[in-house]
Amino acid sequence: MQSRFNAAFLKALKERQIHTAVDTCGQCSRKSLADLLPYTDLLLYDIKEIHPEKHQKYTGSGNEKIFDNLIYVRDCMKSKGYPGELWIRTPIIPGATDTEANIRGIGHFIGSNLNGFVSRWDLCAFNNLCKDKYLRLDLDWDYKDCELLSISFMQKIASIAKTSSLKPEIVHWSGSTKLEEM
Repeated sequence: MQSRFNAAFLKALKERQIHTAVDTCGQCSRKSLADLLPYTDLLLYDIKEIHPEKHQKYTGSGNEKIFDNLIYVRDCMKSKGYPGELWIRTPIIPGATDTEANIRGIGHFIGSNLNGFVSRWDLCAFNNLCKDKYLRLDLDWDYKDCELLSISFMQKIASIAKTSSLKPEIVHWSGSTKLEEM
């Protein structure tokens, strides 16, 4: 929403040789990306859900623009050399994005369309630390009763991602997990 300001800011940072990063879900105009990418060293790009209907259900909008913009990013990397690095981030949300089909679908998309351009696929474990914030704001939150995911579950999701037709070494998971009994 502030692409002109952000582009000027990123350009000023680059002129001072400061590493830059942009974090986006890709639900933006092509022009916004075109303005920012020349000054972006690292692009963190969310792919939450592979299926358009489920993406609409969970986020309120479809994912067609997100995938179209990601292909545009790939093409910029091919032809112009920027952004310098691309990471895909997938939040692992219980009962939503945590399905084998979703992870395999995203992995297949990365392998088929972005092979060689993605240096990291980060599976971000669900975080319920905002529960108190929703409570204080008197807002309902669909995931208020969800616990943190276990280490073993995140390892399972990572294993699925690693076998979904891409380079296994780019798959990582991060985030807080619940303690498991030994």
